[in-house]
Amino acid sequence: MVEHIAEDNLTIEREEYLHFQAYLDSISAKGQNTTLSPFQPGTAMTWNRQRAAHLLRRIGYGAHVDRVDEMLQLTPSQAVDLIIQESINAPLPPAPSWIDETPPYPFDGSYSQANNARSAEFKISWTDEMRKVPLRERLAFFWRNHFVVGSNNDIFAPLWYRYMNVIRTHTFGNFKEFCKAIGIDHAMLIYLDGQHNSRYNDKPQENYAREFLELFTMGIKNKNGDLNYSQVDITNLAKAFSGYSVRLRPEFEVVYSQDRFYDEDKTILGRTGNFNYEQAIDLIFEERTEEIAYHICKKIYRYFVYEGVNESIVDELASIFINSNFEILPVITTLLKSEHFFDPEFIGCKIKSPLEFLNTLYVETGVEPDDSLKDNQRMWLLDLEQDPFDVPNVAGWPGYRLWLSNTTITERWSISERTFTHVSGSYEVDVIDLAKKVAGEDVNDPALLARHLAEYFIPVPLPEDETADHKTLLLDGDPEYLWSIDRSNADGNIRNFIQYLRKLPEYNLF
Repeated sequence: MVEHIAEDNLTIEREEYLHFQAYLDSISAKGQNTTLSPFQPGTAMTWNRQRAAHLLRRIGYGAHVDRVDEMLQLTPSQAVDLIIQESINAPLPPAPSWIDETPPYPFDGSYSQANNARSAEFKISWTDEMRKVPLRERLAFFWRNHFVVGSNNDIFAPLWYRYMNVIRTHTFGNFKEFCKAIGIDHAMLIYLDGQHNSRYNDKPQENYAREFLELFTMGIKNKNGDLNYSQVDITNLAKAFSGYSVRLRPEFEVVYSQDRFYDEDKTILGRTGNFNYEQAIDLIFEERTEEIAYHICKKIYRYFVYEGVNESIVDELASIFINSNFEILPVITTLLKSEHFFDPEFIGCKIKSPLEFLNTLYVETGVEPDDSLKDNQRMWLLDLEQDPFDVPNVAGWPGYRLWLSNTTITERWSISERTFTHVSGSYEVDVIDLAKKVAGEDVNDPALLARHLAEYFIPVPLPEDETADHKTLLLDGDPEYLWSIDRSNADGNIRNFIQYLRKLPEYNLF
């Protein structure tokens, strides 16, 4: 992702990225009859279990029956306010004990071994946090896949924590200030070579400047297809971004040296001056206000609503973004409260990423994984092609239908079964209790129980020829008159039926 923007000089990675973006742009929009007006339940669109579950799945990872019940006691607007306030009020994860453990010099294998263990520990703690504070961590992951930092031998576990702390701190805040903070984060300076950007080089190191324009703020072209910037802008922006370096010992530190800065006039987007790091970012936001707002709101829309972009909705979100001086929270709040977000066309139209899939397995059964399951987590995510810190390139994970293949879908079945059947002193899925909560007084009617379970685990209506067989699948050959939730084999019947539901293609939707 670091070649010249000219179309005759593209890397394979960049070609693939642009091709995929063009594919996403070709997807037809949905929800043409709904607006950003607040969702007011009525005869056409009611506030029911399906929509409450839709909200919880999109702002987090799965929708447990108890949480759905809680949402239904509130209006849709109140439910969104509660979820947002919970996320804002939640304390940031405490710094790990190894936060200041710097690498020795000369470097040795013992630190590398310890660092691998710390990185694994941090990944597990992050996925735990996703279930604890779902909206904040869902947004944090959105920004992590926007301001991408990938695997690098010099990005040690303590720097991953600092990077994620910058993201979490700015998740709901001001986007321009976010841009200023993330560009001089240790991990970002290392990953995109900002620490090597010095006037003593033969030429400025352009990696970060290029990605800042193309991926992090405005995109290559505006909505009319015109280029947003030139190679000259990249070069001069790189000069404005110069002078920063990372020290790994005796403590982790980002250092600015005026001596390494290109202390000269620079022309960026038609304006000339001796711009420094913050001044250049301010200039970019002034000169490309509409382009930045559109680019970011389009990504937010695709993340929370659907890959096929409704342009009029994105334009309205962009106006809100601009009018709030690039505050993120008003955009998120407006979108999540809107009738457009709750449009029935968007329920179950997105494909779960591996992290969404894995966390949902736990959330919907209401049981937190034990240490044994957590130990398997890293390998599972690798098999599903989404290690939280190992993005394919600076453009991040493309997602959408690329999450599913013949290999990953069968791996999802295996992981689902292992998390569902695993039993330890601290972990066991109680399907009888879950069935009683999901079906209520219908729990002793096998046809109604099967319907309630299908509606709970599958976000979209299933074909009638499938649902007609659900009672038979639940009973597994037993006569209906023998069914009771209290019979000895009810547990096994329900487990087998839930595992059947989790293997359906529709289970991968949310």
